[in-house]
Amino acid sequence: MGNLTISLTMWGDLHNDYNWLEWYTDMKKIFQMFELSITHLGVTGSQYPKKVVTVVRKEKEILENIESGNLPTDFSCYSLPKDYRAAVFDYNLLIYRERFLITLIVEKEYYEDRKIDSCIEIFNKYIDMKRGQIYEMDRKDTPWLYAMGENDISFYKSLRVIKDL
Repeated sequence: MGNLTISLTMWGDLHNDYNWLEWYTDMKKIFQMFELSITHLGVTGSQYPKKVVTVVRKEKEILENIESGNLPTDFSCYSLPKDYRAAVFDYNLLIYRERFLITLIVEKEYYEDRKIDSCIEIFNKYIDMKRGQIYEMDRKDTPWLYAMGENDISFYKSLRVIKDL
């Protein structure tokens, strides 16, 4: 597993329809485009486990909860190796959606401009983007925290903005 990642983050307002089932179907398509599978899910809400869970064990239950109207507040999809230690660091691909952002973080070896362009097109179905960025960062600098706006930009020593959207 390499340390360099490429991220696509779009900040803005999510569309009000909150179509989480369609979202999940589209995320499966994105993972397939990168030739990866969703292995784990992280879903937050009153009816959901408060940890990252395997697709094999919890996907059906999570999708049934969504179908019955128990909408999550955020939703993460991961491609994790079998020997992972911490989901936030060991992913091949991570996609996270919450109220004000959608972010995709992928190992640099999987990065291709055309794939990211396709992701932007799909993400635009779910968010009215106010700003967006494609950036490179060492996974130890935690690109997910950068997307969430958790620290001052000077904290991220390896950050290299590739493109502002």
